[in-house]
Amino acid sequence: MTAEEAPRECAVCSKIVYPVERIFANKCLYHNTCFKCIKCSKKLT
Repeated sequence: MTAEEAPRECAVCSKIVYPVERIFANKCLYHNTCFKCIKCSKKLT
């Protein structure tokens, strides 16, 4: 995946994710605050 093809929006909130706050997981991009357990809402690291 090139920089042009890389996702820029959070998979949870659909807002732009800047490099300082990003987490990549399972080929998706997330804000570090949006990356939570879907069952208990605990923040994942």
